[in-house]
Amino acid sequence: MGDAQRQAVSGDEFAGVASPVSLALTLENIAIASEYGAARSEGSGSALDAQADKVRHLEAQFAPLWGSMGAVAEAFGVAFAAANEIDRAVVWLRRALDAQDGSASFRAAEQLGNLLVRQAARIDDVERARKGIAAGIEQLERLVAMQTTIERGAMLGSAYKRLTMVEWQAGRKAEAQAALAKAIESYAAAEAMARRLKAGNLFYPAKNGISCELRAAFVAGKPAAVAEQRMREVAESLQGAAAAKPDFWSVVGLTELRVLSALARSDLARVVDDVVDQLRELKGRVPSLGKWDSVYNEALFTLLPYEELKGLAANEKRAAQTLLAALAELAGSGGAGAAVKGR
Repeated sequence: MGDAQRQAVSGDEFAGVASPVSLALTLENIAIASEYGAARSEGSGSALDAQADKVRHLEAQFAPLWGSMGAVAEAFGVAFAAANEIDRAVVWLRRALDAQDGSASFRAAEQLGNLLVRQAARIDDVERARKGIAAGIEQLERLVAMQTTIERGAMLGSAYKRLTMVEWQAGRKAEAQAALAKAIESYAAAEAMARRLKAGNLFYPAKNGISCELRAAFVAGKPAAVAEQRMREVAESLQGAAAAKPDFWSVVGLTELRVLSALARSDLARVVDDVVDQLRELKGRVPSLGKWDSVYNEALFTLLPYEELKGLAANEKRAAQTLLAALAELAGSGGAGAAVKGR
């Protein structure tokens, strides 16, 4: 909730909201501002908290009027998710899918599956976390069974990555390996579809698939091998996306791919300072804590087992630690629930 130092939301700001359509548009604008708005301030709360306050204000004012409409409920869910209010987002997305007018989109169902996994990954109790992630996986698998898409396959891969980390932290190594194998399988299927369709977002499943394969190699204590041609294709996909329609994921993805390439060559120490500089520059343009938390946890996924490699040079271990410390700072307060997440 908002703290005492935060500015109260002005009712005048939303005086123009006079219909379900204008409410949904206002919530969409808040969601965009939450992701790309002013940088996080210290001491007196944050810009992200202020955005969440706005969504709660609209919820109090208009949920009784139009909250039973699927499209409106979905808009509330998306806005709460963008403000990192995951619990409220899940409530609203469930409401959107249960709405009798059927106006919620398939995107709401995808988002619900994704957020169920993210919500569960924040839980300290391993059994509850595992159960919550399983519910998210079940939701996503239903959607994949209905219609396979690149996005759904990649979301499923992400869910299995999070399950991998939960199982690994619980000391259930066999279960963690099984989850990692499912993540690799899901990303591989999405990557194959992207190649078949010549999709512009090939980088999304391919880069994440590479990170899973590297983790599998590091855990097994084996040399990490990634084909140079595949790395080049993913880089070209990222560059094309960043040039044609740049967004956070295509831009940060280029830096992440650089890290993965360095890990595959045991050469992180040579590039880590430049990588950290690139990440800090991007943080100034895109302050969204949710996005940076995801980047941090993606790094944890590969860097933690990399650090534990037998025979790893001391400067490589220090480089991994330097990068993780920088990303923890960018994610805010070290990234809550750090070791159980992953994009």
